[in-house]
Amino acid sequence: MNRLSADSAVKSQYVRLADVVLIGPMMIWGGARAIPERPLLGSLLTLMGVGTIVLNGVNFRRIQHHGFR
Repeated sequence: MNRLSADSAVKSQYVRLADVVLIGPMMIWGGARAIPERPLLGSLLTLMGVGTIVLNGVNFRRIQHHGFR
């Protein structure tokens, strides 16, 4: 199995944090703005934003608590 270095693990955590704090909320905001004109696209973008926050938030906390495995 190919293990990542500690430096790579830290960089991955920064990306996850950016996904939770910046990317996900921007997707939700953009989706909410798009819903009146393009309901399907706006709804999908909003759901993807929520999924991004949840998935990366859970992975971030798991790695912070248990370490990178």
